[in-house]
Amino acid sequence: MKLENTKLGIIALMLAMLTVFGVTPVSGAFEVNDEMDVFELATAYHESVNELFNAKAKKLITEDETANKESLDEEECLKTDNNVSTFCVAVQAIDLYEQYKDELYKRWDPTQKDIENSESLTDALSNTSSKRDFIKEQVAKSKVALDMTLSAYNELRWSFELHKQYKQVIKDLLKYRDKLADVRQYVEQYPARFADATTPYCQ
Repeated sequence: MKLENTKLGIIALMLAMLTVFGVTPVSGAFEVNDEMDVFELATAYHESVNELFNAKAKKLITEDETANKESLDEEECLKTDNNVSTFCVAVQAIDLYEQYKDELYKRWDPTQKDIENSESLTDALSNTSSKRDFIKEQVAKSKVALDMTLSAYNELRWSFELHKQYKQVIKDLLKYRDKLADVRQYVEQYPARFADATTPYCQ
């Protein structure tokens, strides 16, 4: 029971950390186009990361038969959706993060649309400064969130493996108990003392 609670607790921790850093549990691919502003880009990235970890955790705890737990090289990790090893999940998550970071910095300078939506040059400069602060904040916070979530995922993997091992130990102990009860019933058929014997022990 404690192991079950630990497993559920770690999953809740993963989801909570994603929520704290602005992630909403909505499924969707990380699709980017040039019309997206930094806020739309942030939403798309966080949804994509959330989908990735949810899918991997589901495959892991439901013991999906297609799930592969063996670590692969980086290129192979990027080609498969079925690998649930911490290394491959990290490779895929970091790949998303690097794409996100690159797309954010592409929007570092003000666009024609930014200038048109500003009331004045001063307003345009102020908006650009705010956008750049947001980009720097997102790059830093998203990295921290990614590190924490990967750590939580790794803990989930190991705790779930322990959970399965303890379940097997409990199952084996119950079998041992039942066999011991059978032996006891068999032994109880014999008398505690031997008739006309000078000692109760076998010589």
